[in-house]
Amino acid sequence: MSQTPTSQNVSNEIDTRKLLLDFYSSELQTHSSLIVGLAIILFAILQFLPNMHNGVQIGIGLSLVWVISGSLWYFLMRHFSYGILCKCTIEAPLTGIITSKGVAETVRDFAHKEKVLSIFPSRWFIAGNTGVTWRGWVLCYVVFGTVTTFLLSLLIWVITV
Repeated sequence: MSQTPTSQNVSNEIDTRKLLLDFYSSELQTHSSLIVGLAIILFAILQFLPNMHNGVQIGIGLSLVWVISGSLWYFLMRHFSYGILCKCTIEAPLTGIITSKGVAETVRDFAHKEKVLSIFPSRWFIAGNTGVTWRGWVLCYVVFGTVTTFLLSLLIWVITV
């Protein structure tokens, strides 16, 4: 049975959307803080990496760079995805659904058409009903983290030699 939007339902839906926007904006702030903190830690590790001469120290340093750069990429992609959810919360058509779960599902369905960096589906980085977003995790840690670690270690090698 389809629910016809009434003025009261639309008003309640707008209030629910405001609550969702508050949640999404707090997620954006959290991910921004994590990105800044991880970038500071990454630069601190990169500063000490040229002074490491033991193979074990270099291995530990590069593995830390890999984990932190993968985390940076992952949080950056989640940051973009929450930005997409904010945009879609504002732009999604009004349905008259009052519950936050119903509005969130409408926004999520609308957001699935959007892509992060115009390439990757936003659902790869925001867990929905399926739980873990393994595609986004693999993309960020295995691909982007490895490439970033390789490029940073190459840059350090060029600078120190």
